[in-house]
Amino acid sequence: EIVAVNNFDQNMGGVIPDDGERDLIAPMVRQCQHWTAPGELVAAQLRVEHFFDGIHIPVIGYLDFSFDTTDVDLKTTKAIPSTPRPDHVRQVSLYRAARSKPGGLLYVSAKRHQYFQVDDDAMDRALSDLEVTARSLMQFLGRVDSTKEALACLPMDTDHYAFPKMKVPLSDILLAG
Repeated sequence: EIVAVNNFDQNMGGVIPDDGERDLIAPMVRQCQHWTAPGELVAAQLRVEHFFDGIHIPVIGYLDFSFDTTDVDLKTTKAIPSTPRPDHVRQVSLYRAARSKPGGLLYVSAKRHQYFQVDDDAMDRALSDLEVTARSLMQFLGRVDSTKEALACLPMDTDHYAFPKMKVPLSDILLAG
């Protein structure tokens, strides 16, 4: 638990948000300890690539845990869903396709945990969705001449936590001649 909290503090770069997320880490770690792993852990944070036919750029992901019998992606959350989120199913389906191995999602909250296996039917639907998205993106990229032009065409949620914190305002980059 201490290692996980310290890791969180380090990743936050000294700025600890006031949203209570830090306080959820220790109970989530305890919930993970109550989960029965599906075998021996073989690897963690494994880079995974999958190519769709006719698309020369792979879809890349990072698998949280590979056990000898199955692959598992960990999702921490305040509330565990009754069914897995579609974007999470797409993620695990990518891993299943790339590795030809069963896979599932382990949702963990401060109060409980729930494991969902991603079956073949769910994987096929999810991979179809991913392929449509990949083909659409390739069509888009084939019509723009530069990164700057591509960025200027896309809406961006600059408030999202994953959006990079830039030293130069995005508008300055996009509007520069």
